[in-house]
Amino acid sequence: MIGETVKWYKMRLTKAEALQGKSERLIGELRDLLRSIGPDPAIAVYSSQVKDQVVDIYFSPAAVTAAMGIIHRYWGSPSEPPPPTATLILGSSAVQAK
Repeated sequence: MIGETVKWYKMRLTKAEALQGKSERLIGELRDLLRSIGPDPAIAVYSSQVKDQVVDIYFSPAAVTAAMGIIHRYWGSPSEPPPPTATLILGSSAVQAK
């Protein structure tokens, strides 16, 4: 990532994965990480329901920088920003979904 502009990332969780506790583990890890680094107005994590069976979790560029290890462990990948209808689940509402 050196010299590259960090972009939004996302990971897709199925309903089955959520029922197995994957989404709760992910949010817990992210919450612990954000608590350890302190408030940052550029960090935001959004969720967006794609279908009844799928939820996308989006990470702002600053969240990507802070949580790249977690993102890779959960198979996140570069993406467009979340849709405007996405819901903020962690971080600052100052970072808008566009």
